Amino acid sequence: MKNIIISGTPGCGKTSVSKELSKLIDAKIISLNELAVSRKFSFDFDKERKTYIVDFEIFLPYVLKKIEKI
Repeated sequence: MKNIIISGTPGCGKTSVSKELSKLIDAKIISLNELAVSRKFSFDFDKERKTYIVDFEIFLPYVLKKIEKI
């Protein structure tokens, strides 16, 4: 199975597009934001940008393993 990665600034519609696309092609969604927060990979919150700050050196290997399992 191929992967599609959707990225963008907060509030641009990534989640909405992802949900509709997943219905059309019967795909699974992995929300990196939810995953980072639930697994404690975020270490701060940027109030100005309204987004979590994540340590990607630790987070990226975890995400890649999760994708491999799909």
